[in-house]
Amino acid sequence: AVVSTQSTGTLFDQKLEFTMKIALADFSTPIAVSGSREESSKGMCVVSTRGIEKGEKVLCENPIASVVDDGYLGDWCEFCYKHTHSSDKRVGCVECKMSHYCSARCATHHNLIECEVYQRLPFNANAAVRLLVRIICIDSQGKTDNVIKTITALVSNRDKVEKGRMQYMYEICSKLFEILKGLGIEGLSIDLLIDIMCIIQCNTFMIANDDIHHPKKENQIAHRIGIYPSASFFNSKCTPTCFVYFGTDASEELYDRQNLDEIHIRVVNNTLPNEELFISYVDGSKGLRERKESLSRDYYFLCDCDTCRKEEKEGFVEQGEFPNENER
Repeated sequence: AVVSTQSTGTLFDQKLEFTMKIALADFSTPIAVSGSREESSKGMCVVSTRGIEKGEKVLCENPIASVVDDGYLGDWCEFCYKHTHSSDKRVGCVECKMSHYCSARCATHHNLIECEVYQRLPFNANAAVRLLVRIICIDSQGKTDNVIKTITALVSNRDKVEKGRMQYMYEICSKLFEILKGLGIEGLSIDLLIDIMCIIQCNTFMIANDDIHHPKKENQIAHRIGIYPSASFFNSKCTPTCFVYFGTDASEELYDRQNLDEIHIRVVNNTLPNEELFISYVDGSKGLRERKESLSRDYYFLCDCDTCRKEEKEGFVEQGEFPNENER
């Protein structure tokens, strides 16, 4: 059930309040979005509105859009996410050469507008570009209400994007704008497309689950990326208070496309009322330097969480790496 949220901090502006009402998915425990985007020290965050018991689920949400990640095109069905190598009926689009399906039945969901865009692009679209195109197509075809409005409520960090990357985005979005306009999709601008691309860059989740259709049954294969508007409001800690997983909670062996795409977030320990909840944007098993570099590069902030401060204080170093000569 979709629920309205109440801010425990600064009131939402009208745009964000509307967005949250349509974007928030099924919350099995009461949580809320607090703060405002304008607060430079913290910004938006997710807090508990009552005590939450260890292991309780706080969010279950389907992505507003998702695509097969780079390196896996042709290996996974674009519609049902079944591993195509396990099917002797797999089908690939001979026109755009970008979409692949496990069967003719799944291929009936092939989006002809996406296909036309890929044919007209003078370059191969990477996962971020394909996700951008899918978001525009979903919005223009009215499959989900207010998709662009929901997406653009998320933080873009556009002002922090380095000059070279911004030039790259401008060239891609300029070409996309011409193609989409030529296909009769109105209401867009180059500036809007750049905004969405920036949002994709710092709000995308890698979707990983145990796929029962994979021939080798490899664990936690992150072969898709997606945008989850509600989950994007969780801030990051290297030792998070919540854990994230994808798929179904049921033990049944039935394949369900919707279940495989769902994100689930549960608390690690008992949580007090009005306590901020955190997930981790990076692999916590990585070393201090690698975590910091990844967060700075992809999310534009220097992590100062308790874990990072503790490791820095204790002079934690990765094997073969020394922060300075005095610590050799």
